[in-house]
Amino acid sequence: MARFISPMKLLILSSQLLVLGFFIYLICPNLYSHSDINDDIADINVDDYILVSDGYYKNSETFSFSEDHILSGEQNGLENVLIDDIKGKICPLVPSTLVGYRKPDTTQPKSLEEVENNLTQLFDSNQTADGSWLWQPLQCTPRLMVAILVPLRNRSGHLLTFLRHIHPFLQRQQIGYRIFVIEQSDKGKFNRAKLLNVGFVEAMDASLPTRKFDCVVFHDVDHLPEDDRNLYVCPETQALQLAVAVDIDNYNLTYANFFGAVSAMSVGNFERVNGFSNMYWGWGGEDDDMSERLKSAGLRIARSPAAVGRYTTLAHDAQTKSLARCEMLDGVLRRMDFDGLNGLHYKRLALTETRLMTHILVDIVSPN
Repeated sequence: MARFISPMKLLILSSQLLVLGFFIYLICPNLYSHSDINDDIADINVDDYILVSDGYYKNSETFSFSEDHILSGEQNGLENVLIDDIKGKICPLVPSTLVGYRKPDTTQPKSLEEVENNLTQLFDSNQTADGSWLWQPLQCTPRLMVAILVPLRNRSGHLLTFLRHIHPFLQRQQIGYRIFVIEQSDKGKFNRAKLLNVGFVEAMDASLPTRKFDCVVFHDVDHLPEDDRNLYVCPETQALQLAVAVDIDNYNLTYANFFGAVSAMSVGNFERVNGFSNMYWGWGGEDDDMSERLKSAGLRIARSPAAVGRYTTLAHDAQTKSLARCEMLDGVLRRMDFDGLNGLHYKRLALTETRLMTHILVDIVSPN
């Protein structure tokens, strides 16, 4: 026989849920920053940044999208810049090598050797031979040198899939880049933000004297970009949220001030906010902490258009959440001056260089 819940019990249950939700809001309001998304989108400065192959931001709501063609320099007001760049062999703002949307292959390669063998021809036919591990295109001088920072633990299979996908993606954008994988050695709670700080320090140390990194991209290993017109670059006056439309969120923005999964900042702006907090052990909170740091520094978060800022995610087990993240968020500005790059301690256990990546194993629980 079917059983029904009485109207009175439903009313009581609904009241309890409302009280619980209000209580959570009181102790952690940052999790409910779901204001109108347009209120939080920064205008892209077009003097700094041309976003995608077939359009660019004049402001957060004017992005022209067409899969049929790429706007010429004359059409978007950049004809003089593009002509000068071609003559000077600077890589174009919008490379002709972009292909647009491609469904990511989420299958897992058998080994790192398989990935490297599959990409050998791609590297051999495109990389400049300057004696470093930094990839640069042969055809032109890249506008930016980008450090891709990937925090990792217990995701070796995801890393193989990620490396196979991301290298062709980045090379079609004709940027100079190097992938830094920063792996946490211990079995304690994961600290994504601290690993990213470690990656930043290591990447700056690895910069070439003649061409240092201009830009850092913070990239979760389980997020695969779908469209190479989502350029991995850094506006000079803003931070950039690259992962705007993700499959597990039905290709909707997670929430208005979201700055996680895949995002980018210039080296100068990252140093300006003292990097990430080192205190978020467990999943969540560090991205909202960074949003507050950016706001306090007068830096707004710009976003890739949802039409190109699309990502496919790789399946994984649920992560242990940071139980103290709500309390931590309340003290962001009090800690910002000492909790970050200038308070970072870690021990590098191993460093391995291959064409695919710089892999760094670190102890972040027992600082040196």
